[in-house]
Amino acid sequence: MRSWWKAALKVLAGGLASLGGFLSSADAQLPPPGPGGFGPPPGMGMPPGMGMPPGMGMGMPPGMMGGVPGMPVSGGGMPPGAFGGNPNLGGMPAEFPNSSTPSRDPVSPFSLRDDGMPNAFTDLNDNRKHMPSHIVFRSEYLGWWITRGPTRVPLVTTTNNLAGGEVGAQGEPNTVFLVPSSTTSVDYQLLSGVRVTGGLASDLLPPIEISGFSFTRNFKVFGGGSTDGSGQYLARPVQLVDVAGPGPIGLNTVEFVNVPGIAAGTVDVFSRLSFWNVESHFVFNFADTGTLRLDLMLGYRHTDLYESMQINNTLVGINANVNFAGAAFPIGSATLVQDTFRARNAFDGGQIGIRSILDCSSFKIFADFKLAMGTTQRSLLIAGESMLTSNVNGVGPQSLPAGILALPSNSASSSQRGFSFIPEANVTMSYQATNHIRLFAGYNILYWSHVIRPGDHISNAVDSRAIPTDQNFIANFQGGSPSFPPFVLRNLLAHGFVAGIEFGF
Repeated sequence: MRSWWKAALKVLAGGLASLGGFLSSADAQLPPPGPGGFGPPPGMGMPPGMGMPPGMGMGMPPGMMGGVPGMPVSGGGMPPGAFGGNPNLGGMPAEFPNSSTPSRDPVSPFSLRDDGMPNAFTDLNDNRKHMPSHIVFRSEYLGWWITRGPTRVPLVTTTNNLAGGEVGAQGEPNTVFLVPSSTTSVDYQLLSGVRVTGGLASDLLPPIEISGFSFTRNFKVFGGGSTDGSGQYLARPVQLVDVAGPGPIGLNTVEFVNVPGIAAGTVDVFSRLSFWNVESHFVFNFADTGTLRLDLMLGYRHTDLYESMQINNTLVGINANVNFAGAAFPIGSATLVQDTFRARNAFDGGQIGIRSILDCSSFKIFADFKLAMGTTQRSLLIAGESMLTSNVNGVGPQSLPAGILALPSNSASSSQRGFSFIPEANVTMSYQATNHIRLFAGYNILYWSHVIRPGDHISNAVDSRAIPTDQNFIANFQGGSPSFPPFVLRNLLAHGFVAGIEFGF
């Protein structure tokens, strides 16, 4: 298949050839030479008396035509067949010039000629073997770790002195933080993912690769409690801004979860992760020694990180009432509370990289170093819900759009866009098992700047008048605490090993 630029060159060559034909036609309009060669025509000779003496003319002596003495001459003309023609044609050749004799005329560099090889000006078939299109499919297992997720405030506590009146509030000497305030509270441990890559090399475009990876993980940060009022005492710590306390914010206290012998309840802290990436790039070779090859990669990357933290707790009255919407419900009634914090980061940007390949016969070492720069769209959502299941006749299930930490004052969604960069390094060693199969293993490192994590946006400074399960609840209360938080930016590091197989055709 001919490239578009070859067709353009052919048009240019055709124009030059037409110009040459025009000049040849103009030259053909000049008077032909007179008899006897290219001398002046009759009447244009020298004046009388200025000519050569008799016997000193310019003609050749008989028998000297063609340089062969004795060759017969007919009327002073050229001998028949002098140029390989038919003698019966009176000396005119059958072909002129003789096709068996190569032309000595100079060849124009723009001439459309067939030299047996295709060029920019011809449509000749190339009998040489073309480099066939090369297709590669690669599948990889990824075992990665990512930076642990933070929690801005403690989420679950207990106490070693319940009999002494302590309830597990912040500041009490015997409080034990089961989910503490920490930058490492959410540990997804080893993440298992997959990456697939497709590559195509042809003579129409530079080689192109399209690759994508994906990780998903549902992780329980904490789970505990009972359904019969037994087991460990559990509570959710809060700071009530509407109740005076020794601290500058308000009273440090708790919302009860499981109180042995009085109320049965459970609390679960879940975190969900979805981390995926799609990228494509063209590959341009700029150095190749036979042992070491260096390629330039230019392309585009989209990377997406979604995380959520959800705190669920139930409470069932065994020897006490439960509170909902400002009313007390008798023993056997139950409440369910959900607080949800979701964060998403979506990066889009251009990418440049260098790929080096060290060829050691059946073994090769690949090293990719890439840098993507662009923008990250950061989105945060906070939402809460409380539900009641009552055993009172005529009272059905009820629901209110508020939890304990996610209240009407901070329940909302917001997004912002900002600059980010993602450098990535991949080093693998491969073994060519067959002509079409390559096995490889290595290590990957990826860094992502300026992302948000959900745990950074949780606050336990709340107004009890907005909590549906608190005894101080007031319907339609429009409190100002907590407010929607400002975005907290962090950096994410993901790294781990890779192993896979590649099929090439």
